[in-house]
Amino acid sequence: MAFLSMNPIELEEGEAKEIPRQEMQEGIARIIYENYGSQISVDFPTMVKDRYTLKSQIYVGQIPISDECRLIINPKVSISNIFQMLEYAYDLRPYKPLGIIEFAAIDDLFETLAQKLAQLILNRVRKGLYRGYLQEQDYLPYVRGRINIAKTLQSMTYGSVNLCCEFEEHTADLDDNRILTWTLYCLRLLQFKHSEAQQYVRKAYRALIGSITVEPKNALDCIGRIYHRLNYDYRPMHGLCRFFLEHLGPGLESGKYEFLPFLLHMPNLYEVFVATWLKEHVPPYINVETQKKNF
Repeated sequence: MAFLSMNPIELEEGEAKEIPRQEMQEGIARIIYENYGSQISVDFPTMVKDRYTLKSQIYVGQIPISDECRLIINPKVSISNIFQMLEYAYDLRPYKPLGIIEFAAIDDLFETLAQKLAQLILNRVRKGLYRGYLQEQDYLPYVRGRINIAKTLQSMTYGSVNLCCEFEEHTADLDDNRILTWTLYCLRLLQFKHSEAQQYVRKAYRALIGSITVEPKNALDCIGRIYHRLNYDYRPMHGLCRFFLEHLGPGLESGKYEFLPFLLHMPNLYEVFVATWLKEHVPPYINVETQKKNF
């Protein structure tokens, strides 16, 4: 079923919503309770109260409920304010890769950022992907690089006439690019509300898939990377990849969703935003340390 035909259940962050029993199937309530109980509290109808009560304390976003329904959790603050906090938390501001963006809804935020990531990747593909040297080892009929004498002699005992050579390969198939490819691989499995965003994601994925290995990456792979004049523009791209790998809905690898699932943990976002802001604005004689935990 297409994205737009789904019947959404909308909640406000921190506010309880009561839904009459006849307006929501019990099966949908049980899916929420069993699969998303740590994000959404569910009170079932009783003899006294003939209605369901749903409440999200600290998460915003949207999550899949069934083929016919999705749950949207709207934030207390404006979506523009959330975007500004994301710019601090994911170190996007110094590079200003996104420009001025207007967001009408919480799902627009995620879809717009996915489109911007794809556009940044396509721009880099047009300029040429960052390349580097990887240490390789292969059995060759000619000398390339350094010969591994021990392995060559070992292979000759089995009748091989090739040489075991160790050499450096100049390639774009590096972790810098594999992070981009894996993020696009995850995003392309999803159905976007806006077709333009989905088209950009798929186009960027096709531009990488021929030369870059698709292998699982996580948000931690995007942190602590080294940037220099040859790959400085990868920093905002890796920041966006980290954002998606951290907040795409649970169970993404289990199959395709009919829309973009994500959950944004607001206390963590606010904590990282405040810590980053303080580091930039307090006097230099004051030391600011953030908690060492996953975002």
